[in-house]
Amino acid sequence: MIAGDGVARADAVAELVALAERLGARVHGEPLYRRTNFPGTHPLWRGGLYPSPAALRRALEGFDAVLIVGATVFTWFLHSPGTPFPRGVRILQVDDDAWEIGRSWPVTLGIVADPRAALASLAEALEARMGDAERGAAAARAAALGASRAGVLARTRAAAEAERERRPIGQAHLFATLASVLPAGAVVVDESASSLPFALRYLPFDTPGSFYGSKTGTLGWAMGAAVGVQLAAPARKVVATVGDGSVMYAPQALWTAARHRLPITYVVPNNASYAILKAGMLGLGLASAKRGVFPGMDLVDPPIDYLGLARALGVRAERVEAPGELADVLAACLAHPGPALVDVAIDRGFEEMRV
Repeated sequence: MIAGDGVARADAVAELVALAERLGARVHGEPLYRRTNFPGTHPLWRGGLYPSPAALRRALEGFDAVLIVGATVFTWFLHSPGTPFPRGVRILQVDDDAWEIGRSWPVTLGIVADPRAALASLAEALEARMGDAERGAAAARAAALGASRAGVLARTRAAAEAERERRPIGQAHLFATLASVLPAGAVVVDESASSLPFALRYLPFDTPGSFYGSKTGTLGWAMGAAVGVQLAAPARKVVATVGDGSVMYAPQALWTAARHRLPITYVVPNNASYAILKAGMLGLGLASAKRGVFPGMDLVDPPIDYLGLARALGVRAERVEAPGELADVLAACLAHPGPALVDVAIDRGFEEMRV
């Protein structure tokens, strides 16, 4: 199954979980998913699909049928040629917008319907049709997927543990530590750019409405969006994970948070650069990037004083450079009754973006 953001918009997470459990199906998020469409802690969850046709096709090899629900099929970050579906796989697409059905690639069966109602009807039909053999096979698939996921989780924990003493702070350690101190029911608003894979890998996103992000790599959205989410959900703790470059698109949101005494915690993975754009330049094979030249991509000379900026706008601010101090500082700022900003000095390295 591929869960798109239309699942969250339709309030259909529970129905998708029930159907996946009935089938023992592996569940992925659509490329560039930015809502909680399936619990991130569920044994059947396998994370988002990498946003390129070739990578998605590899992920779907060996399957005979794929059910896509509420997804734009598909949004890519950078264009690359090819089709996302292996030859012979049957594609079933459910969406409440007829325009989305088979828009870019043909599907075997398209269903125009409210995702919540459609998923509930599918589960009911399966309940009536599945016999003991089918139920046993579904249970076996679910058990195998659960065991496989346990291995994945063990490797991600080990990766974070390996960075426990690393300076500058590694992104795996940062987001694993943040996950360990997040209060129950927290909402994460993300625009962490090059740190996003770590946010998706380590933060739980296990309840509906626990994750919001901007589509297609736009910058400048999350600073103000966190204010809106906190106003809409005053009983839940809002944490904004925002890259240092993204902060500079709308830092005035900090004053708004202070003015309304909103308990938002802004966590800033600070690599003093627009690393996501550097990675994209390398991925596109730009001549200057091949020489290690990235004009206008470094936030240095002068460096930005995020603590001074935040404090000038009425926000508590702390900087963390030592990995051993991270958990205590994050916990203190999460407990602060008003807005707070945690500036975390992370590794400045980056990898070429695959296309």
